[in-house]
Amino acid sequence: MSGRKRRAKALCAAFDKLDFTTKESLLFDAIYIDESQDLIPAEFEFLLRLARKEKDGKQTFILFYDNAQKHLRSHAANLGQTGH
Repeated sequence: MSGRKRRAKALCAAFDKLDFTTKESLLFDAIYIDESQDLIPAEFEFLLRLARKEKDGKQTFILFYDNAQKHLRSHAANLGQTGH
């Protein structure tokens, strides 16, 4: 497991252990991500935890992605890989 994946998984686990009030205080209404082609699926999983869910369960993400740069990172994430 890569260092980035291990770190993202550790962040997810730590966040999941927090009490409800603490989690709520850390949530964002919207998350904007530049260079999202550089994120690995485990990092997306952590970011999904940080986005507040609307009453209908939807979350707001604005992703900026440059497919021309994808070749620079062979591990570029795909939102489908996160199960969302």
